[in-house]
Amino acid sequence: MDERKLKTACQRATKLFKLGFTRPALDVIELELVDHTDQGELWLLKATILHSETRWTEALHAIETASILMPLTVGGELVLADCYSHLGKHQLALLSYEHLLSRPALPVDYYAGLYAGFNRAGKDELAMTACRKAIELSPDNDEAYFGMAHCMSALAYPPRQITTILRKALDISPDKSEYRISLVLQLFLTKRCRQAYEVLTKREPEILESLSCSCSARQLIELCIWAGDQERCSKLGAILARLSQPRKKIDTKTEGQL
Repeated sequence: MDERKLKTACQRATKLFKLGFTRPALDVIELELVDHTDQGELWLLKATILHSETRWTEALHAIETASILMPLTVGGELVLADCYSHLGKHQLALLSYEHLLSRPALPVDYYAGLYAGFNRAGKDELAMTACRKAIELSPDNDEAYFGMAHCMSALAYPPRQITTILRKALDISPDKSEYRISLVLQLFLTKRCRQAYEVLTKREPEILESLSCSCSARQLIELCIWAGDQERCSKLGAILARLSQPRKKIDTKTEGQL
């Protein structure tokens, strides 16, 4: 295949993919692969796009084909590890993630993928190492701090250490409600009610709408009862009622009659 034509095809597909047009991007690649199945770059790009759409089986076939034809890029290795992970090939996935983590440095965005992979595997220490490396490269990486706090909680770190990390995440991104609520809950669980309530009330009650856990809603109700905050108690009561409702099952006998 002409190198210029290959480069042009990859550039077109990449541009379409970045614009969110995944189907047209795949069409460009498939058209070129009809007569040029030996081009690893095309298979790698195809695998990357399929990975973004969580089409794990197809992505695995594409990335394994690419690995036969060319040395994989770091991004390609992460695609391969994720495919193994989501398709139940846990040992292969773990080996791949550990190999990537052992590298001196990766593009900072890749550590989020490693964190997620180790988290799925229940390897909290390794997941925390991925967060730590991301923070070393990007000290203002709020997601890495939040991920680290999650790992520390799973590993039963002292609560005050966890709240310190959560405060860092919240300081960087004060408008992310999941950070604020997590810090409030952690403070409340360690009996620091006044601090917890102060953190909660720095934003309007509407941030409570992001709650998806009934247990968290109950704990926040207890905090607001302690503070005498009727407005938030009322809102949390409605949220708890919604979260406690069983999901409606579709009656297969009547399905299609509506």
